[in-house]
Amino acid sequence: MFPFRALTLLAAFFSAGKSRDLTYESRNDSRCQFPPVSVQPWLTLPPTPSIPGLRKQGYVAVDDGVNIWYGLAGNPKSTSIPLLFLHGGFANSNYLGNQIACLGTGYSTISIDSRGQGRSYDGEGPLDYDRMTKDVIQVLDHLKVPKVNVVGWSDGAIIGFDLAMNYSSRVHQIFAFGGSYSPGNANTTAGEQPVVEEYFTRITEEYATLSPTPEHFPVVLDKVNTMFATLPQWDAASFARIPKSGPKIVVADGKEEEVVTRDTPYTLHDWIKPSKLILLEDVSHFAFIQNPSQFNNAILKFLAAQA
Repeated sequence: MFPFRALTLLAAFFSAGKSRDLTYESRNDSRCQFPPVSVQPWLTLPPTPSIPGLRKQGYVAVDDGVNIWYGLAGNPKSTSIPLLFLHGGFANSNYLGNQIACLGTGYSTISIDSRGQGRSYDGEGPLDYDRMTKDVIQVLDHLKVPKVNVVGWSDGAIIGFDLAMNYSSRVHQIFAFGGSYSPGNANTTAGEQPVVEEYFTRITEEYATLSPTPEHFPVVLDKVNTMFATLPQWDAASFARIPKSGPKIVVADGKEEEVVTRDTPYTLHDWIKPSKLILLEDVSHFAFIQNPSQFNNAILKFLAAQA
């Protein structure tokens, strides 16, 4: 069982809000269909997938000496702008494996495990989103990738927003799912949800398997919880820093979201101009594994519209 302190601190990061009715009807794309989902997929946490077709992986030593893990998959011959996949808090890049399987048919893909999480090492001092965003840029520099499309989940969506604010020339499009702008977006009951409890049990086990320093988990736990309780601290003026000529952005979430406040995507959509708002049916904060077909088709439709 994941420590109660971690559950309560994560719960303090989000709050349930009133949802307005906006539904995205997923496109039928044969490349990206998965077996039928359960009757109530938002109540499930399907198995963590793997990254299919991983053709290269390694570490980049960023400017403070920390080794950040990356993995390359997808179509290496694609001439399209590569897709960068960024995972959520405490997790790892495997969680977005179903999206890499689908989108990797037409794109080269890059996955990065955030510092202290997944396969990446941790460094001295606290964790914060600006530091993790800088890590992403330095990995892209090492790979000689000038620009990417970003698919970000939760913390990965927040890093996507940070990229848009501070490195807009490096990002073409962003599909930001389950992101937030403040610790005040807090759901005090998130830690009581069975799916969230199961998630924490799982990531604890996965950290022990994937991390090069599994004994470091209690330290990372405290660092991530502190980050959740204090960051990000953004408002409308923060998002106004994104140039009008900057990346095209989709703000996405599940209609059964149990972690991020259900008003948060509307606020983000209002603050990010221009942006598109998508809410996916019958899924929660873990939509990408609860109904991969719907999630993948939403990304495909967005990418096609901006091509």
